[in-house]
Amino acid sequence: MARSAPIAFTIFFFVLLILASEMGPTVVTEAKECSTKSDRFRGTCFRSSNCAAVCNSENFPSGTCRGFPGTCYCTSNCAINAPITNPPPEVVEPPPEVVEPPPQVVESTTS
Repeated sequence: MARSAPIAFTIFFFVLLILASEMGPTVVTEAKECSTKSDRFRGTCFRSSNCAAVCNSENFPSGTCRGFPGTCYCTSNCAINAPITNPPPEVVEPPPEVVEPPPQVVESTTS
């Protein structure tokens, strides 16, 4: 009986060790950034804020100036599959109007 306690403790310790190693640190990977040359930006790109505004009009989340001479590149998260699209607005139809018929006039004939 005295020998079974250390063996049970050893087995319990190894099971606990295996379970603890399964719950190791979680690795968070950053999404890859994709870029494409802007279709609408004209001229040399000096300010990334101007580039970003044009890229927003092309449905991209951001944009930056790159290279010499500056060229505007629109950027997005590759996992999103750029460009982003906005869902169409919901069309809400008004309820139909209820038209009540005019009241009938009953003429009484007394003779």
